Amino acid sequence: MDTLEQRASRVLDRVTHGSPDLARLIDSARAVLVFPEVVPMTFGEGGQYGEGALLVAGAVVAHYASTSAEPPLLPPGVAHRTDVLLFMTDEALWDFRNRPVWRLGLDGRVSVLEHSRPPRWSAAGGQSPVLGFSLAGPALREPLRLANNTLSRIR
Repeated sequence: MDTLEQRASRVLDRVTHGSPDLARLIDSARAVLVFPEVVPMTFGEGGQYGEGALLVAGAVVAHYASTSAEPPLLPPGVAHRTDVLLFMTDEALWDFRNRPVWRLGLDGRVSVLEHSRPPRWSAAGGQSPVLGFSLAGPALREPLRLANNTLSRIR
């Protein structure tokens, strides 16, 4: 069985392959938080859940959970989505790591990265200290909106 670290590494390899713009952004980030699989919860009142790895200088330094009461918006036939956050400044990373719970869009503004063809990435609505994107589909190339998930450290 693949570890969370292996799945996170594979996601980064896949999304940067053939996309030098995104590779440069990831390389310049102070940290990258990768949730390889955010899935719908099919029990209770539903919602979504995923576990992610926070990488600093390429090494995993912590694990986080991503939760929301809202079910994820997924294309037909797709079982999960992948979320990636890039912390571009030391201050944004410090703020994230020193909160017990961090809510996307509330505790820190996240500029959503969008891609176009040919694979070029840009921040919608200007760039903030935290950038993010959410993708789904077999090739991780169907953009989705980043949900207002709550992130909390689990290890």
